[in-house]
Amino acid sequence: MKNTKIISTIGPATDSKEKITEIIEAGVNVVRLNFSHVDHEQHGKTFDRVRETSEKTAVMADTKGPEIRLGEVEEDTELKSGEQIILTVEEEVGDDERLPVQYTDLLKNLEAGDEVRIDDGKIELNVIEVGEDEAVCEVIFGGEVSTRKAVNVPGKDIGLRAPTKKDREDIIFAAEKGFDFISLSFVKHADDVREVREILEDHGSEAHIISKIEHRKAVENFDEILKESDGIMVARGDLGVEMPAAELPGLQKEMIRKCNRAGKPVITATQMLESMTENSTATRAEISDVANAVLDGTDAVMLSGETAIGDYPVKTVEFMSEVVKEAENTVEKQVHHTVKEKPSDTREIICKSVWQASNDGDSDYIVAHTSSGSTARNIAKHRPETDIIAFTDSERVERQLQLVWGVQPYYEEFGDNVDEMVEGSAERMKRLDLAEGDDELVLTAGIPTSVTGTTNMMQMRTIDSILGN
Repeated sequence: MKNTKIISTIGPATDSKEKITEIIEAGVNVVRLNFSHVDHEQHGKTFDRVRETSEKTAVMADTKGPEIRLGEVEEDTELKSGEQIILTVEEEVGDDERLPVQYTDLLKNLEAGDEVRIDDGKIELNVIEVGEDEAVCEVIFGGEVSTRKAVNVPGKDIGLRAPTKKDREDIIFAAEKGFDFISLSFVKHADDVREVREILEDHGSEAHIISKIEHRKAVENFDEILKESDGIMVARGDLGVEMPAAELPGLQKEMIRKCNRAGKPVITATQMLESMTENSTATRAEISDVANAVLDGTDAVMLSGETAIGDYPVKTVEFMSEVVKEAENTVEKQVHHTVKEKPSDTREIICKSVWQASNDGDSDYIVAHTSSGSTARNIAKHRPETDIIAFTDSERVERQLQLVWGVQPYYEEFGDNVDEMVEGSAERMKRLDLAEGDDELVLTAGIPTSVTGTTNMMQMRTIDSILGN
């Protein structure tokens, strides 16, 4: 089994029960629906297809966020270095002299000397003069430009806030539909996360919020954002436009390390196997990129266009699984040196003791009983060498644990007391051929059962001793 989880974006290449089944069998744990594209009706149908295919697979809604994009642009438009181009907020068809931008307040926040990047930084402009309805820019690095390409102003707050009106509508839809995760785009402040939490609570959803770090402000406010979030996505595409690309590897490692310490899942995303969108094999650089993310301690790696519109979606997932497993085999699983903080409560003390006992006692499995998922996450953050089996009495938690490193989650109705709970788990493990009678387990649970936050018990027993054999 692989410990690092895989997220796959669903699109035209995979939006069928057949393809969804194939990518899940190939190693996908979470599927992502991009709300930048497609309407609620279509996303609802895709959600239903995933649920019909696999009740265990989690579904993530990825919000569009407050993006700036170009308006309509004539085909074959090319900007040439050294020439001037006018950015306008008026609605018109753009060409190599004028480009419309779909954000009316952009010019209020621009000034001479600012840098503007188009299409993930492929095109770079320098602002010369700003007027009421347009800005004159010099083309520093030119290239082809087309309709709806992304526009960024690196290092500058230009007044955009998440969540937008569209984001709120999408979040409400996802909450009422039963999505497991909300991936919040262009987070800048912890208040952005708190606002989304309120929306979810108002609509009866316990979906987990994954904050996407893709802006300089988010990096500056990372600790506060992490505290309010259920997980983090290192969205390297937009972040690489907002900040110097050379800083990205160090930032990625630092953010992953902080998430590991906090016991919150972290996703590494963007261009991981991008060449496989059109090719049947990945580049050596991409293979190294995926492997390094695994070695950094990421909980999950994400595929975007590779599985949404790619020619080889299933093969890409299979290859990602292969690379992930190989990377995990080349390094010790233990990264407990990243979790130096003294346990803050009984639950954390128990979870750390479970990790220590599993390593020192050479146990076969860690078995965590959890109603909220926090016990499994707190054990997983120590990266034990022993496989983690998590039993939960919540189908939602079972799916949300699909994102957590090393955790194999199973839904199981808990007994009325700890003995019944432990016996039920042992029987389930034998029934699923997960364990043999003489396998030794490190078990943890809470007394009373089915009450969140009561983890206070640890046992070391064999399957046979639990079942009285």
